[in-house]
Amino acid sequence: MTDACAPMQPTRPGERDQSLDFVRGIALLGIGVVNGAFFFTPFMHAVHPPVAEWDSWLTRATWFVNCALFQGKFIALFSLLFGLGLAMQLDRASATGTKRWRFAMRRLLVLAGFGLAHAMLIWYGDILFAYSLTAWIVVFTSRLPDRWVGRLAVLALCVMPTCLGTAVAVQAVFPEVMAAFQPPVAGASEEPAVEGSAEASAEAEVVPAPRGWDAMVAAMGDPNNPAWIEAETVAMQAGPPVDRQLFRSVHWAYALLLWPMWGFHSAGMMLVGAWLWRKRAMAFGPAAAAVLRRLRTIGLLVGLPCSLIGTALLLGDPMAEEQLGALGSLLFIAGMSTLPLAYFPILLGMGRALRGWFVQHVAAIGRMCLTAYIGTSLLAAFIAEGWGLGYFGRLSYTAITLIPVAIWVFWLFACQPWLARHPFGPLEWLWRRLEYGGNGTE
Repeated sequence: MTDACAPMQPTRPGERDQSLDFVRGIALLGIGVVNGAFFFTPFMHAVHPPVAEWDSWLTRATWFVNCALFQGKFIALFSLLFGLGLAMQLDRASATGTKRWRFAMRRLLVLAGFGLAHAMLIWYGDILFAYSLTAWIVVFTSRLPDRWVGRLAVLALCVMPTCLGTAVAVQAVFPEVMAAFQPPVAGASEEPAVEGSAEASAEAEVVPAPRGWDAMVAAMGDPNNPAWIEAETVAMQAGPPVDRQLFRSVHWAYALLLWPMWGFHSAGMMLVGAWLWRKRAMAFGPAAAAVLRRLRTIGLLVGLPCSLIGTALLLGDPMAEEQLGALGSLLFIAGMSTLPLAYFPILLGMGRALRGWFVQHVAAIGRMCLTAYIGTSLLAAFIAEGWGLGYFGRLSYTAITLIPVAIWVFWLFACQPWLARHPFGPLEWLWRRLEYGGNGTE
C-alpha cells in the first residue's frame, strides 16, 4: 500500500512541533485567568464586573491587567491555533486520500461530544461545542486561494467592531431608540411611598426568596436581576444539585445564543490560523519570518494601544452608557482582534529560543490541552460549588484570578511526568480512540 492510500493516522508525539505546543500551553493559562470570574461569580457579575464599586487598588489593577491583556485575547489565540491545526490535518487527510469533509465530520462530532459533556456536567462556559460548529468555516474554505482566506478572515474580524460601531452611532443620533431597549432599574417602583409601610412590612410574613426555576421566572429571564443572582449564588454554594444543573444549562443556552456574534470573531481567528498554515509561517526562513513580523507589528502598534486605552475608558464602569464608555468598548474589541496577532509570533519565538525545564513542561500542557482544559474546569468547580468546597461568590476578584493560575501550575508539574509514561493525555487518548479507532491509540 502506498502512502497516498494509507489510512489517516493521528500525529505521533515525535512529529509534534514543540514550539506550537508551548504556545498552546501559554494560551490555556490566559484562558484560565479570564475564566476565573465565570467559575466563581454569578454569570452577569462575570460579564460585567462591578468595577465602579471596588475600592481596593489591587482589585482594580488586577481587573485592568486581566481586561487589557487577557480577556478575549487568549481565546482568540487558541482559535488561531485551532484553525492552524485543523488546516494542517485537512492537508494530511487529503495526502492520504481521505475526503476532507469526512475527516472533519468525524473529528468535529467527537469534539462536539466532549463539549456537550463539559458544558452539561462541569461548567457552562465550554468553547469546544461552539468550536465544533465554527470550525466548518476552515473546512469550507480549505480549497480557496490563500488571498481569499486572508480576506475572509479580515471580514469576519470586522463584524463585531462594525456592529458595535453602528450601535454607538445609533445611540448618539437616536438616543430614544436605544433607551427603549434598556430594562427597567431593578427595584424601581412608580408607586408612592405609603406612610407606615415600614411597620407593615415588619409585621408581614417573611416570604422566602425564590429559588431555581421560580427565581428565573421572577427575574423574567434576566440573569442580571437580583433575584436571579441571589438564587444562582445559593444554588452554586449549597445546591440542590438540580438547581445547579438548571443554572448551568440555561447559562450555556444563553452563551450559545450570543455565539453568532462572537462566532464571527472566532471564525476570523481560525481563518488567520489556516492562512498562516498555507503561508508556512511556522517554517524557518525569510518568507515565514516576514509574515510573523507583519503580524507582530500589527498587534503591537494597533492592538496594544487599543486594548490599553479601551480598558482605561471602561475602568470607571464597564456598563457605562456615555460616549466614552462606548468608545472604550469599541477600542477593546478592536484590540481583541489584533493584539493576539502579536501574541502568536512572540510566544512562538519564545518556544523556539528558550530551552530547558520550563519550555518542556509548558509544551507538555499543550500536548495535553484537552485534558488540561476540562480538568481545569473540574478543579475550579470543586473549589467553587457546593459538592466541593463551596467558595462560589465568596472570594475577591484578585483571588478568583489567581486560582486558575495555581491550577495551571499544577498542570505544569503534572503533564510532563504523565507523558513520560504515556504517549497521550487521558482525554487525548479517548479522543483518538473515538476518532480513529485502534489506529489512534497504537
